[in-house]
Amino acid sequence: MSRIILFKGQSNYGSLRLHIDQLHIALRNLGYESVVIDLTQDDAYSTLDKYINEPISLFFAFNGIGVNMNIEGKSIYNLLNVPFVAAYVDHPHMHLERLAHKIDHHYVMMLDKGHLNFVHTYFPENHFKATKLWTPGGNFNTKKPITIHTKEEFIAKRDIPVLFTGSFRGIPQKPWENYGENFANLLDEVVEVILSQDTISFEEGLNYVLATRNIHLSKQQLNKLHQVMPYVNTYVHAMRRYSILNTLAEAEIPVTIYGQGWASMKDKWKSFTIKEEGTFEETLDLLPRAKIVLNTNTHFVHGGHERVFAAMVNGAAVFSDISTYYEEQFTNNEDIVLYKWTELQKAPNILNYYLQDEEALYNVAIKGQTLALEQHSWEQRAKSLIEFIEINENLFGIEDI
Repeated sequence: MSRIILFKGQSNYGSLRLHIDQLHIALRNLGYESVVIDLTQDDAYSTLDKYINEPISLFFAFNGIGVNMNIEGKSIYNLLNVPFVAAYVDHPHMHLERLAHKIDHHYVMMLDKGHLNFVHTYFPENHFKATKLWTPGGNFNTKKPITIHTKEEFIAKRDIPVLFTGSFRGIPQKPWENYGENFANLLDEVVEVILSQDTISFEEGLNYVLATRNIHLSKQQLNKLHQVMPYVNTYVHAMRRYSILNTLAEAEIPVTIYGQGWASMKDKWKSFTIKEEGTFEETLDLLPRAKIVLNTNTHFVHGGHERVFAAMVNGAAVFSDISTYYEEQFTNNEDIVLYKWTELQKAPNILNYYLQDEEALYNVAIKGQTLALEQHSWEQRAKSLIEFIEINENLFGIEDI
């Protein structure tokens, strides 16, 4: 495989930019020629121009950044006959415009099985060359070696009992209430169904509600309905994040929060330590200090979130909402600790148990770290990416029988 071009763009807290940096290092460590082009820089296109006249094996970007790059109205990827690989870390209904671009060798990777099902239902059969389940690897501070603590070091050096990183945008609101009573009631029911279950996706919740109402939509009408589902996504995500944190606050669990918008909760959540917003890179310095990292999975009920793998690689125990992906990859109470939305009242007791039994907590942390370093590192993700493209590109060179 020849040169691999990685596009870097803007991202909240800098997380996707850091992903690119760590994937770049992993590819280099595996012996591949990897080049990072920062599309936020003024010289991005002149830098790209230096490389496009020599062999390129693939272009890669998170969330489809650079997918619309054209020369005289034609896709640069088609002109070069080179694969464009996009790894999405959000639900695809938030990136429909980018996903809609027609590229001859367009590969898409998602971090949730439900997201894969969605794009195959929403777009025509041959819109993408191939798709794959692929989660980000475990990020770490590349300027410092990964620390593997002994039990004594874990207890002595990790001074943050429970760490949470993420944003708060206020008490959840329903932005669809002005859509008309019947349509608003439909979305209300979808939300109610989703929130009543642990691992039901937006599509599964919507399909269930439509079926119970005996509503059968054409593909065109269903796709139009999916275009307003980001509102449901935002509400469910916000509601669940608020619910877990409020539950822990009421039980006076010592949680340290880094992120945007939490200042208004300082007086209400007395047991919490609320810090200012930090970058994702700064978060990596906090993870080796945390005993437990709290995760809300952004409603990736059939997938995985970057926070989990980063926390594990850095030796913290992970306390996360349940996901069918985590159930497949990990063992509850051995290398991860999972809570259920339908049993949220149990979450404080689970956390208190592990905070009091530090040996049990250390065992979860060290087993999670060992597993993450073996199976969820960026080098493992890089190997999986290369394998995915090479197999598919070879298949497209085989003549039909």
